[in-house]
Amino acid sequence: MSKLALGFLLHVCIFNAAELTSAQEKNELGITVSQPTSGYYVAYQDVYLIPYSFLIPGTKTSIEMVPVPAGKFNLSLQTQTGEHKSVEVNVAPFWIAKTETTWKQYGPFLDLGSVFRQFEKLKIRQIDPDNKIDGVTAPSLIYDEDYRRHHYGGTPNHPVGTVSQFGAKAYTKFLTKLTSTPYRLPSLVEWQYAANANRRTTSPPAEAINKIAWTRKNARTRKEVATKPPNPWGIYDMQGNVSEWVLDGQKCLSSTLINRGSIDSLSSVAWPTEHRKRVALGGSFLDLPKNCQVHSQKSSSARLYEDEPMLPHSPHWTTSTAGQGIGFRIVRPVDRNVPLELANRYWEPDHPKITNALKVKQESGYATRGLVNPELPTAAKNFIQQKQLP
Repeated sequence: MSKLALGFLLHVCIFNAAELTSAQEKNELGITVSQPTSGYYVAYQDVYLIPYSFLIPGTKTSIEMVPVPAGKFNLSLQTQTGEHKSVEVNVAPFWIAKTETTWKQYGPFLDLGSVFRQFEKLKIRQIDPDNKIDGVTAPSLIYDEDYRRHHYGGTPNHPVGTVSQFGAKAYTKFLTKLTSTPYRLPSLVEWQYAANANRRTTSPPAEAINKIAWTRKNARTRKEVATKPPNPWGIYDMQGNVSEWVLDGQKCLSSTLINRGSIDSLSSVAWPTEHRKRVALGGSFLDLPKNCQVHSQKSSSARLYEDEPMLPHSPHWTTSTAGQGIGFRIVRPVDRNVPLELANRYWEPDHPKITNALKVKQESGYATRGLVNPELPTAAKNFIQQKQLP
């Protein structure tokens, strides 16, 4: 394994407690050892988690992150026997994106394809057994950009729509490799906990929802992010605008796990086992207010891909009208310790049909795979500068 790949693996996958303490003492991004004198912050152990903004390397585009405190959340789950039980979930602190991922923020990921194609022609930055951990598959070409982006709201500050759960996961891997900081999709529990923000009422009347959310009653397209009031923790558009992918699939957890009485937020993840049936939360501009609650769920199905003109369907995209109402936002866990098994679940294809579709897309030229690491922006910049030389 190359020193670069090994260094990244150590940094992300086995970052131990001593190293975490050292990072905190140096005031790591989003963490300070001194109690802030103003503004929102979250006390955690001997440090304070604070809001922060980071630039996507190689761009002028930033993403704002908001800390979410540790707490407990009562999750209603269905057992394998059909019973419904309430399970107490212990939620560790984390940061969550202040807004849904926008086209401007997703854009650098969309641009990867053209960059990777040029690298392939030049035979540089190629993937081999030593560095394949840094490999990312760029999104397939958008062959109907007007429908995918513009028809239902495609300005830079509109949330991404028509992206699949894998397309969202691949983006979080792109950010993780580029910044050497673990980003991923939230779990269902983390998402609902952050959306609820310790409010007592989780199902307000339709009139109240329309004041804080873009729904079928007050919007015909996706709306620019942060144009409705935030929730008490300063997070925008958790309800309405677009539904948001989480890590979970649509299935029941084992009775053994549920009967523990209290579990942690990652233990509660219903990891997908089927090609479809992935979960998106919060409702969208296509849904009535009653379906834009914190607990509102929708499960992906084959109809999200029914308008896809190519076979196999692109793993990065959905194309139906319903898909226009599904996007995502990112989270960053407070603990940098990401075991390899979890890393694979966060960022890699989790079903043979997705893996095979990616392979076919690459072989047909509709998708490309390349290395993403902190050196990528410099490599891309050098290539562009060389092309501009007389």
